[in-house]
Amino acid sequence: MTKLEKEQARGLERPSRWQGVKKWLMSHKIETTAILVCLLGTAAILAIVYVPSDEAPSPTSVVNTPNTGDGESTPNNGDVGGTDAPSGNEEESDDMAGDVPPPAPGTDAIMDSPIFQKLLLLTDLQDTSSPQYKAADWLIALDFLKLGAEAPNLQQRFALATFYMATGGGLAIKNGWTRCSAVPPPTENDNNEAASNIQCMVHNGNVICAESGNFETCNFTDDSGTMSQGNRFLSPVNECEWFGITCDDSGVVTRIDIENNELSGFLPSELALLTSLRTLNISNNTVGGSIPEELGLIGYMDQLLLTSNKLEGELPVDIYDLQGLTRLEIERNNLEGPLLPEVRNWELLEVMYINHNKLSGELPSELGTLGNLRKATLNNNFFSGPIPTDLGNLVNLESIKFAQNDFTGAVPSSLCDIRIRSVTADCLLNPNTNETEVSCSCCTRCCADDGNICQDV
Repeated sequence: MTKLEKEQARGLERPSRWQGVKKWLMSHKIETTAILVCLLGTAAILAIVYVPSDEAPSPTSVVNTPNTGDGESTPNNGDVGGTDAPSGNEEESDDMAGDVPPPAPGTDAIMDSPIFQKLLLLTDLQDTSSPQYKAADWLIALDFLKLGAEAPNLQQRFALATFYMATGGGLAIKNGWTRCSAVPPPTENDNNEAASNIQCMVHNGNVICAESGNFETCNFTDDSGTMSQGNRFLSPVNECEWFGITCDDSGVVTRIDIENNELSGFLPSELALLTSLRTLNISNNTVGGSIPEELGLIGYMDQLLLTSNKLEGELPVDIYDLQGLTRLEIERNNLEGPLLPEVRNWELLEVMYINHNKLSGELPSELGTLGNLRKATLNNNFFSGPIPTDLGNLVNLESIKFAQNDFTGAVPSSLCDIRIRSVTADCLLNPNTNETEVSCSCCTRCCADDGNICQDV
């Protein structure tokens, strides 16, 4: 039995195309040896034409390398099939690796990174122009600390990087922050004079550098007028060492204090990832947008200090869930809407500065349950109606301001009976009507209802 007959017996029939070719060959009496000679000749020609090149691929042909799962990329080095070939000078390569990192991976490699996949469980990263995506991109491609996906501080480092990107910070030469912003790209002279202690990375055509000697540190004058030194945001040190950030002994962020630093943009909801945050202080900046409702999830928050920004919208209901709040300073913004009865949840509140906004409606009687309240400024809003008599229960109250609102009636005698030290209301006599908007027997300062004149009494 021939080989073909054996294969046919096993059910392996030749394709009809082969039968046609065989018939054609037989009809033209082409010898098998001639076919073999042709095939061998073709193979020899191909072997001569194709000569493997030892030259490295051009920069334009760099292939994005997959992430290894520990937050670092594995160099491909142009090896076919991803085979790890020794370089012949591994010690020198290791020494140089930290000085000039390879170009950052592209968008596809960023999204395939284990870090990116981990962050997707925390927030939306689909918009590549969002602060969230930019923060993830920085963590994966530009952060010289090179955290892995399982690093315990990955979440808080991402949250702080998102905060930075969302409030006007960036990697441009002129950042939105006036003090301690991220290291800007070097100038042309910086590139020419780059030394071994400068770390640089090319990302999307931009050169990003960080120097262990000088670039990552910044000098600034603190609120007391003392010259201090800190580490720039996004510098390659632990985020607890960044400007304005305070951590506890276990390395968990507990405070953000960045006042008067030309922050802009908006507050990102990712701040809620800082679950142990006790103080958020961004006073005297130009941050807009609304107060994120997610801040109400931070159970340890005791100071929310957002004075003199451009915040707008109503106070989110979730903010009333901050039961440990002791200081609420949101004055001089564009906030509107009423105070809700849920203010009763702020049992520990001592200071409430909400003046110079567009808050409206009647004051909830539940304000009278805040037994620890010492100072309250409600002035320069659009509150209306009577002042609740329950405020007489605030036995620890030292000062309160009602002026420049639309209150009616009188400051309750129950409030005057607690011998409060300072009370301001619209109790100045209007010369045109010979009346006062609010009567007050214990006010220490009276204002006209038009807000133009105030006098001590």
